[in-house]
Amino acid sequence: LLSFSQLLASSMLLIALPLVFYRRGATRPAVALGERVATGVYFGAIGFGFMFVEIALLHQLVFFFGQPVFAAAGAITVLLLFSGLGSYSTAYKRFSQIGPVGSTLWVALLIGLIGFLLLELRPVLITWDLAPRVAVLSLLLGAPGLMMGRPFPLAMQRLSVSRLSFVPWALAINGCASVLAVPAATLIVLQAGFTKIMILCVLSYLCAAAASTQFKKWEPH
Repeated sequence: LLSFSQLLASSMLLIALPLVFYRRGATRPAVALGERVATGVYFGAIGFGFMFVEIALLHQLVFFFGQPVFAAAGAITVLLLFSGLGSYSTAYKRFSQIGPVGSTLWVALLIGLIGFLLLELRPVLITWDLAPRVAVLSLLLGAPGLMMGRPFPLAMQRLSVSRLSFVPWALAINGCASVLAVPAATLIVLQAGFTKIMILCVLSYLCAAAASTQFKKWEPH
């Protein structure tokens, strides 16, 4: 816990430096502090939220498969597959009409729903054979996974239009949050349980949705 706290403090310090020392230049337009904060909150929140969901589902699927290895393989495979499809869909205009706000709100809704369904259906599903159990769980996890792949590329598309200098910073924030989220989520799910970690998942994406409302100039041409 002490090591995690030190890592978190040093990460926050290094992430905050570009926020504080951002200077307007020929290729760097003036950006309000609120918009800079919103950028950090958005990419940090979706980084934490994605990994929180993955770790929470990994622990929950142990009850369905009985083996941590199978649970990890199932959770990671389904989430990465469907989130990849979700990310790919944003390259097509007809699939990118729902922007960062709508996508993050959909993720929050689906995560809350899937958390409830997993707890309610667990007594029934664990009595099924392996094949139908895998099929049902894949369908249940696929819907939120598909939407979870959308917030990052959608925001990057908008960021690259008018805030290109923020792209490296946004990538760093998202990557840092994803790394920090793994030990944090493990501690939370072991100490507080599945329901609490899923609530934090929902709150992470709600924070991202609130932050993305500040991106009024993040519109692709």
